[in-house]
Amino acid sequence: MGRPEKPLPYEVQAEIELRIRRNESLDTIVNALRGRVSRSKVDRFRTKFLNGTAAPAAASTSRSPAIVTTSPAPVVEASDPAEVPEEIPADAPMDVLRRWLVRVEKGAVKAEEAENWPALSSLAMRAASISEAIRKATPLPKPDPNENPDMRALADQVKKRLFALVDELHTPTGSP
Repeated sequence: MGRPEKPLPYEVQAEIELRIRRNESLDTIVNALRGRVSRSKVDRFRTKFLNGTAAPAAASTSRSPAIVTTSPAPVVEASDPAEVPEEIPADAPMDVLRRWLVRVEKGAVKAEEAENWPALSSLAMRAASISEAIRKATPLPKPDPNENPDMRALADQVKKRLFALVDELHTPTGSP
């Protein structure tokens, strides 16, 4: 008798589901997870998910409950904002973040045209989180050496002036 299987963390489970829906191969999914989950565990989850027996990613208390599907979801269109995860990974590459932002913006335009306000609100929040991730991922600009003075050189100048003033105060003048 084997030991009971530990459930996958929500983030990993959601990422695997998303990649399965994109029809990515097992090797691609395992490589994308960068060693967080073993190949066999991903394969077991993928098999269960495709057979309709895997529980969908556990929903957070602040989100709507997860929907149980009995068949694999259809492949999503490339510009569909549903392809963008709700939780933006901190280590997502910049080009992926920009593609997600474009998808979300296109979805927001469609939602606004259809007057689907809940979807528009959700997409606006997702766009804000993607924009924040882009801001955090953007490297800081290199400092301009002309903007910041050389503090060591200034310290040497201040020392010379200070010693000159002190010498002036303690140097006797010509009076007795």
